[in-house]
Amino acid sequence: MSRLLAVSEHADHLDGRELESTVGILMVAGHGATASLLGNSFLASQRHPEAKDRLRTEPPSQRMQPRSYSFSTLPSKSPNDSQLLV
Repeated sequence: MSRLLAVSEHADHLDGRELESTVGILMVAGHGATASLLGNSFLASQRHPEAKDRLRTEPPSQRMQPRSYSFSTLPSKSPNDSQLLV
């Protein structure tokens, strides 16, 4: 925000209306992204309680280690072939 205001004080500037619009867009975009992140995180923690338990018990240094998964161990939420519409 301070950089936007600084630009508006120089020769190559945003007028008041452009500044208000830009700030409004930034606020709405930030709110939407944060709300989606929090909502999706909560939903994921409810659907995968083992991951929630891992977050509570393992130190951050261990959580950052990649784990290997095979397709047979991942939960499938997709319909099977008999449920697909052709």
